[in-house]
Amino acid sequence: MRECDAMASRKHAVVRSQEESLTAARRSIQAEIRARHAALSAYRSQAVSPFSLEQTITEGVALTARVLRAERCAVARLVEGGEALLLHAGIGWREDVVGRAHLAAGTGTLGGYALEHHGPVIVEDLALNADFDIDPLLARHATVSALIVPIWPQSGPYGILGVFSSVRRLFGPLDLEFVQGVADVIRAADYRER
Repeated sequence: MRECDAMASRKHAVVRSQEESLTAARRSIQAEIRARHAALSAYRSQAVSPFSLEQTITEGVALTARVLRAERCAVARLVEGGEALLLHAGIGWREDVVGRAHLAAGTGTLGGYALEHHGPVIVEDLALNADFDIDPLLARHATVSALIVPIWPQSGPYGILGVFSSVRRLFGPLDLEFVQGVADVIRAADYRER
């Protein structure tokens, strides 16, 4: 009988421990969501003030990298002709890349697909994904995972906001929601400046 009581007591302790772990995980996720919403709200408020489009982009890239704990982040602007995206602003890239290097924007590329379909692209492992060509710039930076959203003001396509990782990373709905929010602020700033 004592063995049964001891066994029941251990099972109860394990269940209680699991419940406490789940509660802690929920609280952590809720705190992360609140922190992201607060960061995005503060960014929106700043962008409404007399921030220029350039300041809005620079701050948006920095904020995205910081909040998502991203290795690399960039806004790439569509260049005339639409076949390339100039790395306009970025964090985590090799020296002399930002402002000079281009990403391809054709149909089989991450950025091209996002712009063509007016929607996000999330790739957990570029090497295993046959849908997209691996851009030489991304290959030079050993990019494995990517989250890209288009920046599409009323005037037409502006470019993309992208988050990139050299380790396999599954970007989730909270990541997408945040990046889309930053892209929307950039889109609105572009509209105001025109």
